[in-house]
Parts: sequence; C-alpha cells; structure tokens
Amino acid sequence: MPAYAPPAQLAAAPVTDTFRPKRATVLSYGLGADSTAILLMYLADPTAHGLEPDLSDLIVVYAVTGDEWEDSLSYCDRLVLPLLRERRVRLVQVCRAGKTDAEGVLVLDDSRTPQRIPQAGLWRLSDELRAAGTVPMLASGQRRCSIRFKGWVLDHWAAAEFGATSYRRVIGYHYDEMGRAEKDSKIQRKHNTEAGRTICEPHYPLILAKMKRAAVEAIVYEQTARRSKSPTARSAPSAGSAPPATGTRSGCANTRTSPPTSCSWSSCPRP
Repeated sequence: MPAYAPPAQLAAAPVTDTFRPKRATVLSYGLGADSTAILLMYLADPTAHGLEPDLSDLIVVYAVTGDEWEDSLSYCDRLVLPLLRERRVRLVQVCRAGKTDAEGVLVLDDSRTPQRIPQAGLWRLSDELRAAGTVPMLASGQRRCSIRFKGWVLDHWAAAEFGATSYRRVIGYHYDEMGRAEKDSKIQRKHNTEAGRTICEPHYPLILAKMKRAAVEAIVYEQTARRSKSPTARSAPSAGSAPPATGTRSGCANTRTSPPTSCSWSSCPRP
C-alpha cells in the first residue's frame, strides 16, 4: 500500500495487532478450585493466554454473596492474595448494595494490593433467603440465587466499568461441564445480537485445555501446597480477623442493566 491511500483503501486494509485495541480480560473468581486454577495458569504464563506480560489487562472480579466457608476465605487470604499483590493484579470485590435492584451494587474493594476477602457485603444471600422464607433454588440447573448475587452483580459492575467497550469474560467451567459452557455461550450470543455489538466474548480455558475436575484440583493443590509451607503464607492473618466491609457505590448503583446491554454471567464457578 502506498504511503498515502484514500479512505476506501484504508478501510479495506487488514487491521494488524499493532493497531488493534487491546481488550481487557475479566476472570470471574469464585474462591474455588476451577477459577483458582485459571488464575494460577495466568500468573505462570500470561502471554500464553493472550495477556500482557505484566498482567495489566487482567481484572479478577469476585462477587461477594456472604456466608462463605471460613476455610475458603482463609485459603484465599493466605495463599492467593499474596500472589495477586506480588504481580499487582487488579482484584475487584463487589456485592449487592441492598435487597432491591434499585439499590444497585457496592464495590467493597478495588485494588492491585488486596489484603482481605470480605466475609459479607451489605445484603447477603442468606438475608434474602430468610426474608423470603425459602432455600437456594437449583431446580433444572437454573441457579437463580447465583444469578441475583453473582450474575446480576457482575453485569452491573461490567456495564459501569466498560460501557460500550468489549472485553473477554472468563469462567471456570472444566471439561466435564461442557453443557454449562455451551448454554452460557448461547445466552451471550443472544445478548450480543440484541445489542448489535459484541458486549463480551466468553472464554473457557479449562475446557480448551481439556482439564477435568481431578486435574484442576491436582494443579491447585500442587502449586498452593508449596506456598503454604513458606513463612509468608504461615504468618498471613486469618479470615476471622478481617475488618467489616466498607466501600463506595459504583457508577451503576441506580441503573438496572437490561438484557441487550448485559453480559451473561449465567452460572458462575462454584465456591
């Protein structure tokens, strides 16, 4: 192509990676083995997974439902958060700001040096269940509680964070959960079509690596067991000493995201 080319030729020319805008990668973190395995893979070799070497384009997002197992909180505080601090990976911890959707979401912490996983936000899943006099709803794989306390929260945070900018959404389905991933992708394609743009593209690293649950657990155990023997890990504070949750409302606090402009976090990784 000549040094100067008319607009028509420029429009038809292929876009090289040099000029292609870099998309953020958002990992939905659920404190469990699946999403932890993906995080460890990203930390070990960022470029192999399409990330910048310094992980500046990775955002780890944790939807705080409340009532999490204490050993899960302690595990993450002692063994996972130090890794994020070392590499200065951004961790966003967000929850529902109240019982009603109109109250929006609350960002409890947004940091590249996270210190604690909060035990609860302002409105816990157990608060909702007690108020409704019901139990977690898992019939027909619908996971309605996850949608309200994980998917809905993550949708609202993402809408405020990215606006009309597309991003890559990572969920920790393993190889035996192909059906869940296919359902999730189908929902997202529908949202993208209705919006007339690519809101986000779902990505399932464990499925691409053909990793089943046993392999996932083996990797997590192997890598975190080594760290658990280090003085730093042993001296880390326990989850029981975590301070009460505080935070600031996100820009989408009073905005309900409609399906055409939402990203489908239909079934987040199990805790």
